[in-house]
Amino acid sequence: MPGQSYTSSTSEGSRRIIFSSKMLTSDDFVVKSRSMFQDIRGSGCSKKIIFIVVLTVIFAFVGIGIRRTWSVNIFIQSDVDNINVLPAAGSADVLNVLPGPGHADEQTWRKKTVFEIFDSFRPRTLDTCVDNCDANDTSSPCSLVSYEDWNKALSSTTFQYSPFLTGNQYIFEFEKEHLSYPPLSDSKELPDLTLSTVVIEDVQDGVVSCNVNDTISGRVDLIDGYGKQRTSGGDEVRVWVVNEFNFRASGYVIDLRNGSYQIFVRCLWPGAAKIHIAVAYPREFIRATIHHSHVGMARFLMGRFENNGTEEHTICWSAPNIPGRLCVCNYTTFNQQSFYCGRPLDKRLTCDDWKATKPTTLPPPHNVTTDEMKLILSMPTKDIKKYTIRHNVTLLVNKSGQLPQLSPCSSISPEVTWDIDNRPQGYWSPDNKWASLVCKRQGWNLYWTASCLQNTTIHVIGDSNGVRLYSHLRSASQCVTTQPGGWPDQEVCTNFKKGITVVFTPHEYPLYLGLPWKHKLLYGGVAKQIDAMPSKGRVVVIVHYFLHVMVSHLAVTRVRLIALRDAIDRLLKRNPDAMAAFRGPHVSSFEWDYNHTIGGDVLGMIYLSMLKEIFSTLKDKVVFLDGWDMTSSIENSAFHPTTNVPHEMIRTLLSFRCTENGNVQRVKI
Repeated sequence: MPGQSYTSSTSEGSRRIIFSSKMLTSDDFVVKSRSMFQDIRGSGCSKKIIFIVVLTVIFAFVGIGIRRTWSVNIFIQSDVDNINVLPAAGSADVLNVLPGPGHADEQTWRKKTVFEIFDSFRPRTLDTCVDNCDANDTSSPCSLVSYEDWNKALSSTTFQYSPFLTGNQYIFEFEKEHLSYPPLSDSKELPDLTLSTVVIEDVQDGVVSCNVNDTISGRVDLIDGYGKQRTSGGDEVRVWVVNEFNFRASGYVIDLRNGSYQIFVRCLWPGAAKIHIAVAYPREFIRATIHHSHVGMARFLMGRFENNGTEEHTICWSAPNIPGRLCVCNYTTFNQQSFYCGRPLDKRLTCDDWKATKPTTLPPPHNVTTDEMKLILSMPTKDIKKYTIRHNVTLLVNKSGQLPQLSPCSSISPEVTWDIDNRPQGYWSPDNKWASLVCKRQGWNLYWTASCLQNTTIHVIGDSNGVRLYSHLRSASQCVTTQPGGWPDQEVCTNFKKGITVVFTPHEYPLYLGLPWKHKLLYGGVAKQIDAMPSKGRVVVIVHYFLHVMVSHLAVTRVRLIALRDAIDRLLKRNPDAMAAFRGPHVSSFEWDYNHTIGGDVLGMIYLSMLKEIFSTLKDKVVFLDGWDMTSSIENSAFHPTTNVPHEMIRTLLSFRCTENGNVQRVKI
């Protein structure tokens, strides 16, 4: 294959990857039908039965379509007899192929709401639901009652999931768009990173010159392995700049929807710089991610039920399509957001006996083609430059020009922080300090932070990246721990002299808390926590939803975000001294590396657009802490970015809250 592709060779290890495929076209059909007829006749069946069988097969074939892929066999195994045979790619009953442009009439799509989908599972949540299955039947998921048994089953590609969306259902337009394309069947149709081209305006002898504060634009044309221009958009293309002294900043990209992408970078520092352009995720990988969310595949949580020595484990999840159990326990009231577990089969256990959770194993890709499998297993990387498009253009920034003078953050509206379509909003200096390009931030020292936070309670709600924000606030406020906790439990620290209290509380389930069993958390939903905050007194709340909710379908996550927005709105209306911030997502391209389609940052850009739309009515009141802008230029791959990121986020937030003297004198916009 010419150039660099998104496939990789199979590596040695405890798991072997075996691929096989066979195509059946209309030219083969007559031969296959004749052979089938002879085989059935040889088995002793009557002519009438033979006629009915063959006629049925003919009608089925015509209904599916003439030129289709007939079978694809893909399996990941440690036992060579465990083969998962997928239905035909292109078959009407394959979840991985949905109607769309060039495939079926547009009217066959069925738009649903998340509430309609949840309601379709309602009978499974009722007390009248009866799970009539035999726990002694080892071929049935009813026999799965322990964490070890569930993980073994989930590691197989033959595991039967409970689809969240079926057939041609969709909730968001982006799902419909991506699933309209057929699944990847030829890896050479992926972008070839050595054949794709970069065209920068006004290049002379490989150099494009600019003055400080100019913007340079260009175009990326994605070319496939056959040397053909890609004709559709939907890929995630990233651009960032690194200069000779290691200044770093992200750029921004516009999808032209025709296989080309317009790129923009800002000239910020004198000297030579390299423009990096990466295809972080081709459209086909994003499609596979959406496909997996539809079929109901995820990294689940395992729930432990126990009572008087009786114990059983079942799958828990943010949606009611729990695999392996017909009946489910509905914990939405407890969680204040949707959360369910499979109902125990042992009659000595009830839904009230749920005691603890821990994450299940990472499942392998499900119901995908050979080429999709290779793409999924090869994509995760610790070095995003692996996916950069090669070019020989150097950016040369002259000493002429200067960056604009900025107003203090405390004097302007937080609305500027939501302008995430016009990056960069800042840049990293060689000493790993963030310089804002939207407003002038205050200096950082313990005297200023203590003055800014005096007589204030700060609530950080989120996951382990929220803990990192809490840790920096704890250091800045010089508080001492008054309620020990540590992830995932609530922790409180207090500076009694200054009247500062800092609280960390996890968001609601699902939460992935490490492999040991973690006791059931009782803190409830984020909206409930915010509604409990007082109507008087200085309050700051910072919320972070990202990695733990991106494993769910984005429609489930959207419900949580709307509830959060409304709770923040209520807080700001009842307490004039309250302030709110949202810590946004960051790039994270490696962890959960075995099957990155079920989490991480794959849908991060879509999530960012969703956040901006949901908070559009509060953008002048809520500070957005843009982790994507901060982490893309430093080429982050980990779940937890460098400690400079949370530190600089806290500095930005406090700069919007306080003046240079540390006084809380925000201008009411």
